Amino acid sequence: LLWVLGGTALFSRRCMRWARRADEVTEAVLAEEQQALGFSKPVALYVTSGTASPAAMGLLRRRIVLPEADYEEKHLRFVLRHELVHLKRRDLWVQLLLCAARAVHWLNPLIWLLVRQARADMELTCDDVVLAGAEQGERRAYSETLLAMLHRQRSGALTTHFYGGKELMKERFRNIMAGKGRRWGAAALCIALLLTAAALGMVACTALQPEALTEEELAMWQERVGSEEWYGFFVNCYSDAEHLDLDEIFRYGA
Repeated sequence: LLWVLGGTALFSRRCMRWARRADEVTEAVLAEEQQALGFSKPVALYVTSGTASPAAMGLLRRRIVLPEADYEEKHLRFVLRHELVHLKRRDLWVQLLLCAARAVHWLNPLIWLLVRQARADMELTCDDVVLAGAEQGERRAYSETLLAMLHRQRSGALTTHFYGGKELMKERFRNIMAGKGRRWGAAALCIALLLTAAALGMVACTALQPEALTEEELAMWQERVGSEEWYGFFVNCYSDAEHLDLDEIFRYGA
């Protein structure tokens, strides 16, 4: 957990050290996308050489960083809309929750699989929001934008990234071109299993309360204690057998 948080701080410092505010054209595109998504507070946008991939960052001070490159307007809109959707849904906080779950259940392979699937679903559902109601031509253009990011490398920091690995990119291509949308069932299942695993890890052991014996059970117990077989058993349990008192044994045993 400290490794991820430390990496996030270093990544943020590296990005902001070489960052500059975006130009007016890029800022205008960002403002249009924010208005379309219903943002109440503006999101800061920076261009920096400290990152190789567009990313949203900041749990409290939300901002988007873009690598220094020349973007076509359609590609720029897709990139900004994608990162804005992440911020709108507070996916950074979800990533923090997943990171905490993995830290607590470090040796549980199921949690690692769930975290991996949850992150994949995060990107796939984000694509669905970006392309809601989009025609096939727009979907193809969005795929071209993803294709342009295939050479990008993502860091281990607590940020969103447009690129998520080749295997995930292939799945995203299939999801985008199919245009069927992705249900929230898998994500809900992951969250439910995470909460279940966390609850199982914090279960407390409580002592069972003794139940009162019936008269028949007391009589049966007294008869067994007084038998030679049970008397020999109790004698072997005591180091001082000379002072053994059957009445006391019965009372403590009952």
